[in-house]
Amino acid sequence: MKIILTYKKKQNSFRVFILGGSSAEGYPFSPMGSFSRYVRKRLELVYPNTHIEVINLGMTAVNSYTLLDLLPGVLDQKPDLILIYAGHNEYYGALGVGSVQSFGSSRNLINLILYLNNFKTTQFVRNSIHWVTSLFFSSENIKSSGTLMSEMAKDKNIILDSDVYNAGLEQFEDNLTDILQLCKEKECACNNR
Repeated sequence: MKIILTYKKKQNSFRVFILGGSSAEGYPFSPMGSFSRYVRKRLELVYPNTHIEVINLGMTAVNSYTLLDLLPGVLDQKPDLILIYAGHNEYYGALGVGSVQSFGSSRNLINLILYLNNFKTTQFVRNSIHWVTSLFFSSENIKSSGTLMSEMAKDKNIILDSDVYNAGLEQFEDNLTDILQLCKEKECACNNR
C-alpha cells in the first residue's frame, strides 16, 4: 500500500507515524480517544521550536500483516519515529489465526496472497468472484450481528498454549521481526547517502 502525504517534510520538523489496530485509532472514543493526540501535544510542549507531525494510521480489525504491508509506504515518508500499538488483533483481526478471514497459519501462503493482491489480474478475479456470489447472496439477507471484530471471530475461544494460540504469537513475532528488519534496512540506506 502506498502512502502519500500532500507535502514534503519541512525543515526542523519531527514526523511520527502511529500504526496499530482500533486501540491505536482511538476506537471507541474517536477522535478524542486516540493516544496520537497526546503524543503530539506532549512533543509540542517539549520541543516548542520544532514542527511536530503525528500521522495516525490505526485501523479497526487489522493485525501485524497490515502493519507490515503499510510499512514501505510509511518509510518512504521519512519518519523520525514509528510507534506500534498492536498485538491484540493477531487472533481475530484480518488474516488472524482465529478469524473468518484467515488463510491458515502459513506466513508464506499469506505473504504470497498479499503479494498477488498487488496485481490487477488478482484484483479482477477476486472482484469477479465477489460479484458472482453477490448475485446469489444478497447483502440485504446478511444481518450484522455486532462490531466488525465480532463478525470476524471464527474461533471464539482460543485456549492458552493451544496450537492456535501459539500460531498467533508466532505470527506476531515473525511479522514484527520483519517490520524491524525493514526499518533497519531503510535507516542504513538513508545513512549511506
